[in-house]
Amino acid sequence: MDLSQLAIGPLASGNLPGAFGSQPFESLIKSLIDASEEKIALHARSLKLVLCPVRKLPDELLAMIMRLTLEKNSRRIDAATLVVCALRLTQLPIQYKKPDGYSADYIAATRVHLERSAPLPIEIDLDHCAEPPPALVDALFSTASRWKSLSFSSGPTAIFDALAKLPPDSLKLLEEAAGTLWDSVPATYAFLCAPRLRKVNLHLYNHASNPPPMPWAQLTALDLSMAAISAGFDILVQCTNVVRAKLYAEPPRVEPTGSSSDAPVTLPFLEDLNVSIYGDHLGACFGRLSLPKLRKLEISFTDPMGSGDWSPANSSIFTQFQLRSPNIEDFSLSICDIHPPELREILTHVPRLTDLHLECCFESIDDDVLEHLEYAELDTVHLTPQLQRLHLAMIGDSFDEDRLLAMIKSRWWSAAALQALPVPPPVARWERVYIYRGESDVELSGSFKRAVRKLKTQGLEIEVS
Repeated sequence: MDLSQLAIGPLASGNLPGAFGSQPFESLIKSLIDASEEKIALHARSLKLVLCPVRKLPDELLAMIMRLTLEKNSRRIDAATLVVCALRLTQLPIQYKKPDGYSADYIAATRVHLERSAPLPIEIDLDHCAEPPPALVDALFSTASRWKSLSFSSGPTAIFDALAKLPPDSLKLLEEAAGTLWDSVPATYAFLCAPRLRKVNLHLYNHASNPPPMPWAQLTALDLSMAAISAGFDILVQCTNVVRAKLYAEPPRVEPTGSSSDAPVTLPFLEDLNVSIYGDHLGACFGRLSLPKLRKLEISFTDPMGSGDWSPANSSIFTQFQLRSPNIEDFSLSICDIHPPELREILTHVPRLTDLHLECCFESIDDDVLEHLEYAELDTVHLTPQLQRLHLAMIGDSFDEDRLLAMIKSRWWSAAALQALPVPPPVARWERVYIYRGESDVELSGSFKRAVRKLKTQGLEIEVS
């Protein structure tokens, strides 16, 4: 028998088996191919999800990215916004927004959201909320071990009652605490055993004289508003690891309890200090401090009757503070009645100063101050030799425009002129000069304005009015 005939016989005869070559068979093949492609695409999509780089990121980092995206155009996430990452809630501001109180559905949803957020750290915002029912308090405080930050106010007493009952090690993940208190609150020591707590922001008004006990020594950032600034400094000197601090004294005036004769306390890591203070307290407060790493210092006065007075006694005490804090680079003073001799004394003891800001310090600048700031080649000692940025606003007009222009020009070289110098000058070149005299009857002359425009063409960022 011819085997080749057996092999090709059916094809030659045209007797195809079954429906081979027919339309139904081709449809079957096509459907199998389509199914295979769909299966391959499904596997590819699955692999893409598994291998996607974002999947390799920790949940905490994904949550942070999502929060930053939502907060790009807003300083605060709206109370109705729930940020979900990998089906887990990572931000739950609890705020009272409705006049009818907390509904049962609201409490149930809160409990579910808190459960779904596990095990991620969460941020709890209870600022300005209404008195919560016990069920909601229980739901919130059942997650206290996961709180990353807590914001509260003295309105709801149930919150402070629950805080006072927390076991000592409950706030083991807490990093930030912020509170606004109008009245005295029940004593709570929960914060004392928060090993990660580093940032505290407290505003105390009216009858709230004392803040909740805090582990002051471990804080790196402190923002404190109190009626008695001396009490604020009592707290500050306990913050031996603080890097940034902001203190604000609320009127009415309270006499300082500290004494400038007390031995100064050294805060070895404090770099940024912002103080709003009544003038009478200046000496008693700064006389207590030694800040060897201080880089930025901002002082504003809160005298309800007008500008604070920088008295000669204050000037002497502040000079001693400067000698203990020799690394100040950025100094700001506002709403202060300081006279040119006292200002010149301050500038004499800030050799590293690069930024000077004076605002609403009327009559603080005169020809004598400008003359001391002016660079002269024959001088062996130069006032503020590293000064690069000058911001003077509402300083009056107790100076001659020619003296001002001479001072500015003495510390300025165009790029070409600076490069042509045989040796670098002993004073820094200006980067920015802003001077606003305020309302003045003395108009700047045309020649002065032309000189300023010329400095601009040479590359100096300058504005004088």
